[in-house]
Formats: sequence, C-alpha cells, structure tokens
Amino acid sequence: MSEEILNPVAERAARQNIIDEKNFEPLWRQNIDIPMIEMCFGCGMPKSPVILMPELRFKTFLINLTECLPATGKVMIVNNANTQFELFRASVRKNVQNLYFSAQEISALNYADNIFDDVLTQLSLYSTTHAEAVLSGYRRVLKPGGFLICCMPQMGTFTAFFDFLDECLFAMNPDIERTIMQDLYTSIKPASCKAALENVGLEVKGQEDVSFELSFPTVEQLLFSSYVESHFLGYCLNLMEPGLDTRQLLTRLVRSFHCYLQNETPKISVKCAIFTAQKPA
Repeated sequence: MSEEILNPVAERAARQNIIDEKNFEPLWRQNIDIPMIEMCFGCGMPKSPVILMPELRFKTFLINLTECLPATGKVMIVNNANTQFELFRASVRKNVQNLYFSAQEISALNYADNIFDDVLTQLSLYSTTHAEAVLSGYRRVLKPGGFLICCMPQMGTFTAFFDFLDECLFAMNPDIERTIMQDLYTSIKPASCKAALENVGLEVKGQEDVSFELSFPTVEQLLFSSYVESHFLGYCLNLMEPGLDTRQLLTRLVRSFHCYLQNETPKISVKCAIFTAQKPA
C-alpha cells in the first residue's frame, strides 16, 4: 500500500484515538472493562490461561487485561478485519509475548474445539441480533468448565439512534422497517440475552447490569467515536435485508443526527448486561 494511502488512514486513526481518550475510554474502562476482567479472574484463572477476545474494538479492554495477565498467558484477538491490529499491539505497555491476532469471521471461528480457558467479548449490536449463532461458536471453542464473560447492549441504550433508525427505515421501506426494528428490540431485551446463552448450552452463573452516560462536545465527535462507529453505524452497514441500500440508510442516519443534535451537547445513555456463563464440564 502506498504512503499516500497510509497517511490518511493513520491520521484518521489518530483523530479517533484522541476523541475516544477524552470522551469515551475512561468511563468505559471503569464501568465495563474492569468489571469484566474482575469477573474473569474471579472464576478461577489457570497459571497459563489461553484467552480468546473476539470482536475486540476498544484498546482499553486489551490494556487492562494484559496488565494483570500471567506472564505465560496467551491472548488471541479475533476480528472480521485486521484494520486495528497494529493499534492494539502498540497500545499494550506490558511486554506480552503471547499476543496473537487473527482476521476471521466471528460467526465461523476456525479454531479446534475445546482449546480456550476463557472467552471475553463485548458483543456489538449486530452480533447481539445474531446472538445464538455467535455464542454457539464461542461455546464450541471453550474448554469444558471454561467461562464466557460477555457484555451485551440492553434496552435503553442510545435511544436517539433507535429513533432515528426507525424513522429512516420507515422512509425507505415500511415493510423492512417493521422486520428490522422488531428483531432489534427483541434481541436487546434482558431476557433474550440470557436465553441466547442458555439456548447454546451455557450455564449462566451471574449477571451484572451496568448503566452510565457518555457525553461528547459535538455531534461530529459522537459519530466519529469508536463506540458509535463500531456498534451503531456498523450495525447499519452489516444489515443484509433484500432491497435495503445500507449506504443510503447510513447517509440518512448521519443527516438525522446532524439535523436534530447539531446545536446540542450529545449524550449517550449506555445500558449493558455483563454475563458470566460456563460451559458444562
């Protein structure tokens, strides 16, 4: 890849990193990352754990895990694409020798069965709507007795996004709007998230509900943050409904944010459930 192409990519990543560090990462670390890691270690950690971190989007999660990981522990980071792997590698201050990266489909992991001691994941909104397909793969690669610690978005998260999405979908295709919004609202009900874990054969051992608020100086920074880009705008780009132009949907959605929130200090209410689930021995 030429330097002319690399520079804009690097500049974009640097700008997003600044926005995240100021507006997003401190509260996310306090409310999501650290509780998840504490839950993981509280379940009993082997001396040389092998941990899978699928759908890793935020570097704070990796930083916090590696700071307390045993020296002989191994971490495998899996995403659908490798665009953030170098950022993750550079962000780790501790010299972690056994840090690996793999670009593969989250819903079709190519690992052998029963090889990971733990799986730590923060499910995206799109993965939450396909929870059983995704979680069944995580269960398969867990060792018997291993733990899945997962964070899933819940009803009440970022309500403005759901309102704007509903409005845009209805304007484009009312039939598609009904199907998508019904599936979306059903998937983020607390009972649906727990049921998805149980339906793939995992035993839910604990649940911690988390609620906090993120604030951004401008709508531009909100839309450019890793959280909104990966969880919400990314959800739109992954929609595969026949007859739906996802690029047009995304354009309409961004315009709605600018129209309704341009003169405000945008805020996001974050509501998540962190589950501890175990694969039967």
